[in-house]
Amino acid sequence: MIPGTFICHTLYEINMIDYEYYSVLHLLEAHALSKPDNVCLLYPNFKPQQPTTYASVTFKQFNDMANNLAKILSKNFNENELKSNNNSIIVCLLASGNVQYLLTIYALLKLNIIVFPLSIRNSQPAIVHLITKTNASYLLYSQQYSTIVNDTIKELKGVKIATLDDEIDIQDLLVKNNNDDINLSIHKKEDLERINVIYHRAFHYESVGGNIGLVAPGK
Repeated sequence: MIPGTFICHTLYEINMIDYEYYSVLHLLEAHALSKPDNVCLLYPNFKPQQPTTYASVTFKQFNDMANNLAKILSKNFNENELKSNNNSIIVCLLASGNVQYLLTIYALLKLNIIVFPLSIRNSQPAIVHLITKTNASYLLYSQQYSTIVNDTIKELKGVKIATLDDEIDIQDLLVKNNNDDINLSIHKKEDLERINVIYHRAFHYESVGGNIGLVAPGK
């Protein structure tokens, strides 16, 4: 066999695989339909002067919560950009990792947005570098990071800034019923090659497509 033929043949076979799910979002929404009552997430349910207990949400509940949060977050973005079939909006997210953080990422994905979670351990110059290098057009942040964001704004041009509502109640998202039209993702095989999330380690950043595979440095 000619060297390289096996590799090419293997890559061809991989490309011919009939993937069941085309993205992380597709997987969630499929489970919300097929396993609506299965527990998806456990999270600390803190109560004053009481031992820590854990609350749970099912796949359907988590998906509904992400839909409701997507409606809330959509007000921060240009309507025409959201309606575009080309997911060209890159949003940097600066917040602490908690349930709302996870929901925010899924909500942004539902808006057909590329999400770039920034590390809260990064210095202000590093944050400026990463936002600039990836051509991000928005920065969403929690109030607790307002000081570093205020310093960052001075060095960024054309990047829109918006704060996350840190007071959003998880249970409240469960009961909200936002029936207004919202441009949620339609899943197709081409999503396997699309960038959904950008992540980084210090100044090294990578892009992740719908199949969660490592693509290449850059977006």
